[in-house]
Amino acid sequence: MTFLGFILALYTFEYCFEWMEKRENKLSLIGQSGTTDPIEKRIRTDSEFSIPVATLTLLSILNGNVSDGIKTKKGELVPLGNTAHVTTFLCKNDIEPVVFKSDRFGFNNQDQVWNSSATEIAILGDSYVEGVCVKPEKNILSEIIKIYPDSINLGIIGHGQLTILGTIIEYLSYQRSQILLWCYSANDIYPNLTNEKGNKILKQYLDNGFSQNLIEHQTEIDQIINTFNQISRNKIALLPT
Repeated sequence: MTFLGFILALYTFEYCFEWMEKRENKLSLIGQSGTTDPIEKRIRTDSEFSIPVATLTLLSILNGNVSDGIKTKKGELVPLGNTAHVTTFLCKNDIEPVVFKSDRFGFNNQDQVWNSSATEIAILGDSYVEGVCVKPEKNILSEIIKIYPDSINLGIIGHGQLTILGTIIEYLSYQRSQILLWCYSANDIYPNLTNEKGNKILKQYLDNGFSQNLIEHQTEIDQIINTFNQISRNKIALLPT
């Protein structure tokens, strides 16, 4: 019994020593970077690392309302894509973060898909089409291109019916598709559509011939979303580590 007690004491001492060492290492990392989470650290510090943003959220944060466009040097815009050519963080799970490299208009595609003037299928919708919390090789588009390789993903988190209609008008006049696969869920109709109808620019997509010509304004869109990302980083920086 004395021997077993001695062995148990040794294991207890070793466990406590390892716990204290890990705690000191963690505190040291926090002291150096403010966080031990590599994704959170990158969101805080890397301007080339973007987070997905819904159109209505973008308007609400930058304008304080969802009824107007965002003012730029070239007029008001309501972005429907995200930042171009950046690593975009979609989700953090227990194994590894889900990220993708955005195409030239901020969508979850290989950029070369835009080199063609036509595709077989264009899939539209919100977060589950964009691929939130799903690895790029397992999202909806990856399954479709196994059969229809010339297909494109135009999903963006938070898109409702008017933003999807706008996406079709803005981007599929540039990139023709034989089939439109329009995915939606109940929240796309309410509250998303209700809120989108209150925006003066989005509502104009119901008129024939209206377009913001967004493909010509990607630089302004990048600047708008970078401003949003910076606001988000500042808020994250205020969170306790």
